[in-house]
Amino acid sequence: SPLLGGLIHYGMGIGFIGFWLFNLGLIVSLALPSKNLEIGLICSFITIVICARSCVNGNRIYIKNINLTSPKIDRPIEIVFISDVHLGSNSKQHLEKICRKISQLDYQYLLIGGDLFDSSAFKTSDLCPLKRIKKPIFYVTGNHEYFVKNSKNRIADLAHYNVSVLDNRSVQFGILNIIGISDNTPLETQTKITKTLICKEKYNLALV
Repeated sequence: SPLLGGLIHYGMGIGFIGFWLFNLGLIVSLALPSKNLEIGLICSFITIVICARSCVNGNRIYIKNINLTSPKIDRPIEIVFISDVHLGSNSKQHLEKICRKISQLDYQYLLIGGDLFDSSAFKTSDLCPLKRIKKPIFYVTGNHEYFVKNSKNRIADLAHYNVSVLDNRSVQFGILNIIGISDNTPLETQTKITKTLICKEKYNLALV
């Protein structure tokens, strides 16, 4: 239920913020017992401000530019990286908002770093916005995908939405070697697989 899910997620966030602020207020009130009302009002006001700001920030999509250089790179390569879309907890509209933001950028590849979906409320049809992206899309799993019933079939369905799953394998494009490691792989094994997929002549980008 989206309503119940919203109550739980927002309740956890507000509860976490309120818990720490009001406990801090209680400690301060021990030193200033005559100011209990004022301290309570201040804690309430700060909680409301922080929660309101968090809700606004949580619904905005920000772009952070990171520049990487290497002697192996002889021409500009533009890559978009996103992760933790959390479809299921988040609606299809959330992904549409991300895709609209991405459509304004000039790039060659889209990389998705896991936690694309996180609950049985997720439907593969929620991925329709990705079909409008006419660039190669590569994806690795996060931990949340494996919490979902029939996760193996749902991950396989991504192929119908222009998404290539990098399940402990790599793909190469010119000077670029993109390595994808699945989250349901033990950490030691992840390291070993990554090392075997490194190509020393190319620029290696590991997606884990």
